[in-house]
Amino acid sequence: MICTSSLSVKQFVQDNKYLTLSPLSENHLWEYACGTPVVKESEIDRLRQLTYMSIRDVIKYRCNEQRLFPVEAAPGDTVYRSLYISQEIKNLIETDWPTALERHRTVSLQLDLERFVSDQHITVARYVMHARPAALLAQLYPPAEEVWEIRSVDPVPSLRVFGRFAEKDVFVALRWQHRGILGKTDSSEWDFLMKFCQHDWRCLVHPYPPHSGSYPHDYVTGAFFDRS
Repeated sequence: MICTSSLSVKQFVQDNKYLTLSPLSENHLWEYACGTPVVKESEIDRLRQLTYMSIRDVIKYRCNEQRLFPVEAAPGDTVYRSLYISQEIKNLIETDWPTALERHRTVSLQLDLERFVSDQHITVARYVMHARPAALLAQLYPPAEEVWEIRSVDPVPSLRVFGRFAEKDVFVALRWQHRGILGKTDSSEWDFLMKFCQHDWRCLVHPYPPHSGSYPHDYVTGAFFDRS
């Protein structure tokens, strides 16, 4: 089975073992996981450079660093939107998985990401808590957090790719997870994942906030609601 992203607090501790040197409550852990990133002195000049860039310039800079990667439309397709993925999502797609099922699943995810870039019309969930399978895109609750999901529902297991809009039609995808692992839409796993997205955004796109507006047309050209 495809491995999961580093979503849970437990996994975060396992991936950052120095955090286990002293007992940490979840609140303290989030100060590490989602607080202001610690910046080395050698990075200060680069951060000063980023301060004077537009958000598109910052994204281009991160692509040059190979911390973000643009998703290209299929040959011959028209480009309607821009999508950038993190190293974590790139690894998921490009890993040579051992079974045909896993390879088929990641190819399907790649096609869904290309759909975001090149489909003239995008189906958006009318109600996030009750999105229908046809919806490719949904904004998570609460909307003020500005975290969205790209929903890759076919074949099973369903996958979710999470990120934020930098501008209208410019999406930065940061994390992914199996839908079954997330549980109910009000579970702590969703909350953890949204906090990780916010942390990743600060690390990559600081000082710019995510794009905000009226759902969904201020975010996506060609958006229309599913039938929920």
